[in-house]
Amino acid sequence: MDPPCKQAAESGSRVPDELLEDIFARMPAKSVQRCRCLSRAWAAALSSSAFVDRHLRLANRRDGSRSLFFLPDPDSGDDTTVHAWSPRRPLVAVRRDERLRRVAAVTRQCRGLVVLEAKGENLPLACNPARGHCSYTVDHYVYNPSTGQVTALPEGKEASGVWPQNHAILGLGYDPSIRKHKVVRLYCRGELPPACEVYVLDSTGYWRPPSGADRTMLPAWATNYCTDQSVFAQGHVYWAAQPHKNYTGERVVMSFSMADEVFGILRPPDMDTTHWRITELGGRLCLFKDISAVCSYDIWILRDPLTGAWDLHCRINLDAVSPAATQLRCSTSVIPLDIVDDGNRVLLRPEPCNIRRENLGAHQLVVYDPATGDVEDLLADGSMITHHTMTRRPAAPYEESLESTGRPHEDIIFSSTSSQVLAQVLRRLPARILGRLKCVCRTWRAIIESGRFIRLHYEHTGRSTLARVVLSSMPYDWQFASLDSCLNDLKLACQMQQLHRRVVSSKPCHGLLLIAHNSYGVHVCNPVTGAQVFHCSLPFKQPSDAAAAHPGCVGLGYDLLREEHIIVVLAYKSRNFDTGSYSMECSIRRITDCMTKKVAPSPPIPVTVDVPPVYAGGKMYWMGESRFSAGCSSILVFDICRESFNVLPAPLTMGDSGRMLVAELTGQVRVVHICPNTETMTIWCKQEPVTLNDGRGWTREHWIQLGQWPDFSLRTEARLVIPLAVDDAGRVLLDTGRALGYYDPRNQTLETVYPTTSSSLQLNYRPGFFFAVLCEDSLVRPNCRQRQYF
Repeated sequence: MDPPCKQAAESGSRVPDELLEDIFARMPAKSVQRCRCLSRAWAAALSSSAFVDRHLRLANRRDGSRSLFFLPDPDSGDDTTVHAWSPRRPLVAVRRDERLRRVAAVTRQCRGLVVLEAKGENLPLACNPARGHCSYTVDHYVYNPSTGQVTALPEGKEASGVWPQNHAILGLGYDPSIRKHKVVRLYCRGELPPACEVYVLDSTGYWRPPSGADRTMLPAWATNYCTDQSVFAQGHVYWAAQPHKNYTGERVVMSFSMADEVFGILRPPDMDTTHWRITELGGRLCLFKDISAVCSYDIWILRDPLTGAWDLHCRINLDAVSPAATQLRCSTSVIPLDIVDDGNRVLLRPEPCNIRRENLGAHQLVVYDPATGDVEDLLADGSMITHHTMTRRPAAPYEESLESTGRPHEDIIFSSTSSQVLAQVLRRLPARILGRLKCVCRTWRAIIESGRFIRLHYEHTGRSTLARVVLSSMPYDWQFASLDSCLNDLKLACQMQQLHRRVVSSKPCHGLLLIAHNSYGVHVCNPVTGAQVFHCSLPFKQPSDAAAAHPGCVGLGYDLLREEHIIVVLAYKSRNFDTGSYSMECSIRRITDCMTKKVAPSPPIPVTVDVPPVYAGGKMYWMGESRFSAGCSSILVFDICRESFNVLPAPLTMGDSGRMLVAELTGQVRVVHICPNTETMTIWCKQEPVTLNDGRGWTREHWIQLGQWPDFSLRTEARLVIPLAVDDAGRVLLDTGRALGYYDPRNQTLETVYPTTSSSLQLNYRPGFFFAVLCEDSLVRPNCRQRQYF
């Protein structure tokens, strides 16, 4: 192929291609990206590995200072904007992305790339009672501040153990032999030694063990409660670590070779303190003292990673009367950013002790000259970077770079035709069999655990069928047993009927169940996979007076626009049936970022909260509270995408003393009327849009005489009968808390399927209530690492 300019210009007036490439190599990365649109030839030339290396070398030579990027404010859940600043460019917004909410950089930049970790006030807590441990689930992204590219990393193996040995730490490096970046992940495994896995960007799409000989055991424990980020320098990734699991005060530097993928240990230089941190300075590993614990600020440079020799680059006496000492004494820490001016000066970033709104000089960037001791403030002339709104944002240095963050790992996994065919075959198998097939190989495991396959599997097998009966008095002891197992095992059936009161379950949402308990908070679980995640505590408690019992309820829904599950909490702040006064509030919590948000305005009508709400078609439904005139014969509707309320009229009834409920059958909303006087149940379905003026538009679908069957009679056994589902034959599954039965509308019969007569006769005592839920064959994880499921 001819060079780009030879195809577009005449020989006598064209500019040499080498000169144009040299100009492009000095331009900002985003400008080079736009130039790739000139032609296919230029797109290939500006995307080549040789040009990327040339651009990295030339685009960062303009002056002697690094550029900084500022992540969103971690204290603001709505901030998703990344800013960039350099001495030659004012502060500008370079990226807005929902995934960048509450993130922190966990690695130093490596050829322009950095690894971000999603952080929140309350991260999802995954509990595994069988192993007796808990683990936090976070998201990690590879980010290029120059181009704005963001790519999510795949989920690694679960880190487990007791704090602080229950974490995972990442490192980012570059292997010149394969010209690719590698992400190294160190994770704890409870009482076992820590382990390691490696992910190569834009390669296989899944994690693998390191290829080095010594890959079974790490030589030290990398700590996650220090302020150090992992550092790439001199062909190695470095972490601050401790030699033993139990902290003894001794600290070392642990290294990982990018080429050989083996670990090593570096001893720090002889110092009078163990309070030190690491960074990268001039392409080499830098170790510097924590300024809050010493009287002198030392900067050490690693001379040779093989011999572990250190050189003292500079020392600042904080007790001396000098501009540098005065500047640094007012800081909690001082981070070296780079060596500038041909190695003669050091670029430092002091972090202030107190950040106040009126403190306009909180962000500082100074250049220190070790020869003279002089300090030059680069922000002395004032800048938006010094404003208090920017001070709360984490800042990190970066280089102009065209390095790609890689394709999404799911695109890599499903790029081959064989993987696509395999996914179509595996989607037809039950979830429990797929759990065993994950052990075949890493490729099969990556396919089955991908969000794309989970969506395909649910679309094929995600039908609601009664497969589980759940019963427990403690959220951590939830047991799942199929209906057939309870019918065949009398001992198991007895264990499933020990509740002291009636418990009503909500329907599963894409296979996920929400379990709420006053003392143990809100849990989301998948009965098929056994995964369970604690998300939050209940914002309300059961009061002592019976008149105000059941002050709130919790439901699980799905945001069709943002493609993520949410927890909806609706609670009474106060209510009085005698005076008719009440006060309610509603809040939503997205399980991807664990952010709780109050919905304004408050619900327009009072609702019944002793049963969970119903989810259908992107909306949540509550039945109005009949003991208040405002909520009588009305249905409260909450649109999850719009975060707004609406009111629908309920079907017209005879005004008896019965109770009305909202249910979901076959994916549609139903209204159920239960009358104790006549012992009947009436189910309405919505045939046409219901107006806000009357209850027309509802059609009576079923009318069931419950008094004919003693197990379901509203006067003898049952106090509350709930329709759970409709099977393929049109039979309605009814649940009383003590019995399950199918009502056949064709011959108007009701067959009790649990418990059977024989099992009831074998019991020597009156059983308690059981907790019956529908269970969908689903692989959806309750922590929702990837959003693109449905």
